Amino acid sequence: MLSIIIPIYNGAVYLDRLFSVLPTAHTGESELIFINDGSTDETAERLASYGATGKYNMTVCTVPNGGVSAARNKGLELAEGDYVAFLDCDDAISSRYMDAFRAWTGATAGNPDLVAFQSLRTENVPNSASEAPLGHTQTLSGREMLFKVAENPTKYGVYNFFYKKSLLQTQNMQFATGYAYYEDYDFIYRLLAVTDRVVYTDTVLYYYLLQEGTAVASFKVERVKNIELLQSDVPYLAVHAPEFLSEYERHVLNRIYWSVQWQAALAFSVPLALRFGRKTGMKEHMAALTDHVDRKVRLSAKLYCLCPAAFILAAKLLGKRHSKVSKTSWAPFAEYFKTQN
Repeated sequence: MLSIIIPIYNGAVYLDRLFSVLPTAHTGESELIFINDGSTDETAERLASYGATGKYNMTVCTVPNGGVSAARNKGLELAEGDYVAFLDCDDAISSRYMDAFRAWTGATAGNPDLVAFQSLRTENVPNSASEAPLGHTQTLSGREMLFKVAENPTKYGVYNFFYKKSLLQTQNMQFATGYAYYEDYDFIYRLLAVTDRVVYTDTVLYYYLLQEGTAVASFKVERVKNIELLQSDVPYLAVHAPEFLSEYERHVLNRIYWSVQWQAALAFSVPLALRFGRKTGMKEHMAALTDHVDRKVRLSAKLYCLCPAAFILAAKLLGKRHSKVSKTSWAPFAEYFKTQN
């Protein structure tokens, strides 16, 4: 059975769309675990209404607001499935999600520790008729998957995997609390470092829905502050995946800085985005990426090293079509940078 853990905070507006894609109870192959994270809207009432239909095998647990990491940890405590997965209430899953789970987990698939699949950033949930059939898979070690994730960390979130629950329990894996960002990266890198067998596929099973008001649309100072969480993983990886450590320090961490500079270019005016780069030592981070495997990262990092303003203008131009980052006040960043001097 698959336990699908769904943290939700003031997400009542998304529930009709969410339940339209969730597996129903008749197969007995899944359970839905909703962690109502202290919502103050109609979330509790709407969940109760859906539960009363008897259509879904679902549990609702209401907790004081503690953030997404604490909510996911609570979901892990309640999960009864052999595997677990994570779903955000404002996203969606493929109509082939449970077909993939049946095909790629369990004894017939060799009981993998993880199944890694793809997600798609989109504004709308694709029609099931337009979805591609399940694709081919390959078997990787956890270390091999670490290098694959490192090629483009932003392609993978906590929602890109089916996790064997016994592995999470054995390794005492939980999400770091107190962080608004990167808690999923932290979880993924630590877990892959101690994972033996991963079934990997290019099949898209998760839809990350872009919309105004979501976390990705707001560029907050925590985007910079919380990088400390990923930096704290260096000693852990030195012990559990030493062959990956150099790649992590050179490309993974600096790729995160590349990402926040790209967002800063969209959130600020050109002069403020340039100031952001100077305050974060961005040239040094970019210099480490000039040999990155991703062509966009590699070339844009070289561009930044030559002319930061050109990088920012290019990000503004290209980001108009693919990003919903909103304009942001400089004041919180100014206060943060004062503390770094």
